[in-house]
Amino acid sequence: MFSSGGTGGNGGAGGTGTSGDGGPGGQGGDSGDATWRAHNGGNGGAGGNSVTGNGGKGGDGGQGGKLTVGTAPTNGQAAIVGNGGNGGNGGSSTDKDDPGAGGNGGQGGNGGDGTGKIKGGTGGTGGTGGSSGSETADTPEKPTAPTGTTGGEGTAGTDGAVPKPADDES
Repeated sequence: MFSSGGTGGNGGAGGTGTSGDGGPGGQGGDSGDATWRAHNGGNGGAGGNSVTGNGGKGGDGGQGGKLTVGTAPTNGQAAIVGNGGNGGNGGSSTDKDDPGAGGNGGQGGNGGDGTGKIKGGTGGTGGTGGSSGSETADTPEKPTAPTGTTGGEGTAGTDGAVPKPADDES
């Protein structure tokens, strides 16, 4: 029986704050395992913006689906492995006089594992850190707040192991 894991759902955006912090972005959904046609993990949602509070963290990307068999049921159909979803961007703090910090970007999801001759999927990219309104303050005595950091890249999936011929001693 051939199975195909569904694509991971995308995470929702975080809520907006005024004096409170922006909400975190939702996590991207993981994709299920598949025999020969896997799907990508969902993307993380963006962190919510705030006026004087901190920007919300971007959601992490979902895991790409891995292959369990790696051969298509009919000729001419390529096997596909799932890639990791991308991390959501961090929310920004927009006030020019008394801003909070920008939110950190989400982590990219990991790629799914390959099988046989199929290589593993690629990891998702990390989300961009959110900005802080103090970056554009036009007088040096204004308070400063840090921008968010960029999320890390997801790890690539493991390549499939192709059995060596019996007479290959290298």
